[in-house]
This record gives sequence, structure tokens and C-alpha cells, in this order.
Amino acid sequence: MADLFGSGYTYAEPMFPEPRDAAGHVAHMRQILETYPDRQMRVRRRVPGPNGEMVEAEWSGTRAESGIIMTLHCFFAVDVDPKSGRISRTRLYYEPPA
Repeated sequence: MADLFGSGYTYAEPMFPEPRDAAGHVAHMRQILETYPDRQMRVRRRVPGPNGEMVEAEWSGTRAESGIIMTLHCFFAVDVDPKSGRISRTRLYYEPPA
């Protein structure tokens, strides 16, 4: 997965607003995989742009230790570096769960 990211890549989202680099993003995704082993994402809409795209999706998963199902309606903004063709920035937007 880390080969997808360009140099200087950053990732951020509402519950973890401090920007993470590629290694931090991959570590975060591994933690989510362990915490929500049945997680899934349903893409509702994609809006491509000249240097990236916006994706509207519904994310859901069952928390392994509690069995509580969490559902998030979210938007991903993905920027691609036109020179390298690699992802330069990802931002995830959603209303944090209560």
C-alpha cells in the first residue's frame, strides 16, 4: 500500500486531525482492520478531477471487542501528484460518532 503514496504524502480525518505520513496512514489502516475485521465501504459516488477525485461513501463495521456496529457517511478527497502519478494527500471527512 505504501507504494501508492508520493513523497510528502499526508492523511488526516476528524477523529485523528494531526496529519500522518504514509507509514502512519498504513499503521492506522492496520489498526482499523484489527478493530473492525468485517468493515466494508460502499461507494455512493465518485467525482473525478484533473489531479484527484472526491468519493462519497458509507463505511460500516462491527467493533471486534464489543459487537457494536458503527456506520459513517463520509467523503474522501484524494489528490494525485501529476508528475509521479502517486497519491500526494488524502483527507477523510465525516461527522464523528457520538
